[in-house]
Amino acid sequence: MSSRDLYYGWGADVVGARNQSEELTVTYDEDDRIYLVVVNAEEKYSIWPKTRPLAKGWNSVGEEGVKRHCQDYIDKPGPTCAP
Repeated sequence: MSSRDLYYGWGADVVGARNQSEELTVTYDEDDRIYLVVVNAEEKYSIWPKTRPLAKGWNSVGEEGVKRHCQDYIDKPGPTCAP
């Protein structure tokens, strides 16, 4: 697994979870909410709703946008550290 792989742990679950006050009725491509790309100390990447405080241990990388944009940012190849 590379350092740019999306972390499919609790972060992915929280993003897809229902808020008690809203029904999750939009599909992946219809979701126009703004997300942040976040990273933890293990360099695992995930996305997080911009309207929610970041979870402990996660930091924004400075990229934000709709879900598809954030996913594309995570999926793009990062710089290599070849000798």
